[in-house]
Amino acid sequence: MKEWEDKKTELVASIHSASTLNELEDIRITALGKKGTITGLMKGLGALDPDKRKEAGQLLNLIKEEVASAIDVRKVKMEDDALETQLQKDQV
Repeated sequence: MKEWEDKKTELVASIHSASTLNELEDIRITALGKKGTITGLMKGLGALDPDKRKEAGQLLNLIKEEVASAIDVRKVKMEDDALETQLQKDQV
């Protein structure tokens, strides 16, 4: 489960370093898409013992929420910055 935390840290760092909305979308797909990293880990939960499955599932859900939240926050920030830049250009 340590590797899951490491993967989350890596994903969040890449989210913060994304410079375009397209890069951010690529990260979202890589992490949370149908064949994404976190989605793949969640599919593997069925192979675990029931006791470990519950704990692992809760941890993965938390990681998924944190990554999705980081993506949403970064997307809003990038959109706001783009709007501000456009408004600066359009000033008379």
